[in-house]
Amino acid sequence: MALDAVVLYLASSSVWITIMVLVISAALGSYRHRYTLTLSEGDGRYVILTAAVMVPMFVLDEPPGSDVLFTVLVLVLVSLLVSRTVGFWLVKQIRRRRRHRVFIVGSGHIARVLERVLVEHPDDGLVPVAFVADVEIPDVDLPVHSFGEAFAALRETDGLGLVCAFGPEPPSELHALVRACEEDRRRV
Repeated sequence: MALDAVVLYLASSSVWITIMVLVISAALGSYRHRYTLTLSEGDGRYVILTAAVMVPMFVLDEPPGSDVLFTVLVLVLVSLLVSRTVGFWLVKQIRRRRRHRVFIVGSGHIARVLERVLVEHPDDGLVPVAFVADVEIPDVDLPVHSFGEAFAALRETDGLGLVCAFGPEPPSELHALVRACEEDRRRV
């Protein structure tokens, strides 16, 4: 958000335009926390934002100052896309260097796919260190903790939290583990 604010102000030279665009972007969900960083979500929002301002301009048959407004809008859109690209690149570099340990909850096919995806995509900043399951998981290199011991093991490894791969796990035990993590401010 700070990078967007600087780039917007440099592009528009207007505090009000900068504030307006940041507020609208925040309302559209552009600054919510997410692990997968893609510009496709932001691109659509910024195109909609630009259209929301430009359409009335064309409907009003180009009111005075429309050339200036159009130029500012294009600069704002381009500035946002550039700042988002740079910001996403920076976050990915930080995540590659500061990866967080997570436990994968589940024992089925989806849990194994999640493990593989997290290992193959270090940009997400998550590294699987254990599974949580009350059944044996064949051919797994990571430790497998039962639901009863999982929370203590997560705290011991200073893990960020859980990635849930829903399967045949008992809902009551999963719910208790999720609640314990949330109460301890760990992510699920």
